[in-house]
Amino acid sequence: MKIALAIFVKTPGLSKIKTRLEAGFGKSNTETFYEYAVKATADYVMSIKKDLVKDQIELTPYWAVAEEQGMQDSRWNSFQKISQGHGELGQRLHHISQGLNPLHDVIIFMGVDSPHVDVGLIGSMIRDFILSEQNFLIAPARDGGFYLYGSKVDLAASVWNSIEYSTKGTAQQLIEKIKSLGEGVSIGPSGFDIDLLQDLESYKDINNKNLLPIQNELINWVNQNLPGQK
Repeated sequence: MKIALAIFVKTPGLSKIKTRLEAGFGKSNTETFYEYAVKATADYVMSIKKDLVKDQIELTPYWAVAEEQGMQDSRWNSFQKISQGHGELGQRLHHISQGLNPLHDVIIFMGVDSPHVDVGLIGSMIRDFILSEQNFLIAPARDGGFYLYGSKVDLAASVWNSIEYSTKGTAQQLIEKIKSLGEGVSIGPSGFDIDLLQDLESYKDINNKNLLPIQNELINWVNQNLPGQK
């Protein structure tokens, strides 16, 4: 069983990074958070990859890079790279899907917006999806989007392009569109992305029992640098 896990990223210096978070957290702190998030995501993906090997599941991580010039950036050398292509988000999601589907049995999409996720939870979610009869997996985020998407079959460009992204109804729209095709959807545990300063406030109460060292380092750094902590 071959799985592609595409991690959608932007390259600092070439694209604006997390502008809504910057509005409340400041430019320097936001840039530091993003670098931490990239490292934490890479570490937990490698941990998941090693764990899945026990079940004879081969996971190949890809950095899905937003900019053509960014494909040459050394920060993305840790995994294979694939260009997001051009256009709106739906077009880019379809482009990555088209590029990876012929080479893999399952594709998974994530970002670096949830660097705090429980590695065991994500690994179990992927494993359960592989064993299920469903062809699609969506893990919803509390802002209405989704922090993880999985598929065993291709999804048409018309579906990707029909979704209103970055709204409170994004995940539900995608689920309903897929179901309208006669397909079943596995729903993963709810999670949250870091898009706004108030999202970082959740780190004060996060359960860090099952997190990796880099994830705990990130959370400690955030809690020390939230407004009012200095």
